[in-house]
Amino acid sequence: MNQIDPNFQIIVAAEDQIDIPEARHPKVTIAYFATQPPKAGTELLHATSFLDHQNRRQFLTQKAKDAGGTHVMILDADDLVSRHLVHTINVLPSASGYAFTRGHVMDFQTRKIYPCPSARIGVGSFEEFCGSGHVFTLAQDPALPQPWPEAMVEQRHKLVSNLMRENAHPFLQVRERLVIYMLNSGVNMSNEGTPDSPFKKFAVYASTVPATYGHPMTRRQIREFALDQNTSPFLMPKRNGSS
Repeated sequence: MNQIDPNFQIIVAAEDQIDIPEARHPKVTIAYFATQPPKAGTELLHATSFLDHQNRRQFLTQKAKDAGGTHVMILDADDLVSRHLVHTINVLPSASGYAFTRGHVMDFQTRKIYPCPSARIGVGSFEEFCGSGHVFTLAQDPALPQPWPEAMVEQRHKLVSNLMRENAHPFLQVRERLVIYMLNSGVNMSNEGTPDSPFKKFAVYASTVPATYGHPMTRRQIREFALDQNTSPFLMPKRNGSS
């Protein structure tokens, strides 16, 4: 909520009442989603969770349209975004949307981060790995895949950019590291959250990279991602008086 550009709205898809101060912020709308997420032990848990994920993405996209939005970004609840993200989108016009090609991954248990993609995390692009890697325009252009953007919002994120290139409407590539993908939190769909995930082995490996080779967030990164500079558990201790 600490974006430097105030032209944004946060819409939360929730099954239950949310009783925290942030839920009462004027920038926040709580949209109640009737379906409960699948429980652990559910048969075909990953497939069922992905279907639930698709339904929520469609739900939030429609809510963004109803609110008169010009763009929609579906943000996973445990991922972090730069306070410059909204400004970056608003100053870079794109007819279809945006793909964040670079970012960071974080191991939740150690709070260490590591750049992605990298030699140790062998993915072609950050947005192919992270579900919070795209922003879609809400323009009604008949040349875009229809219905727009629902046709792309429901796709697996690793396919979206390729499908848009095939449609001759490639996303604008954003190289600034504006998103941190959280791993090893216990709820990630590709990791502990759905043990039957076909991507589990790679996701588990990827979370060991920041834990082993990463570093805590610097004070500059704490400011960039609008976290509390005094109490944040992500904070790297000062060294030699630097900040």
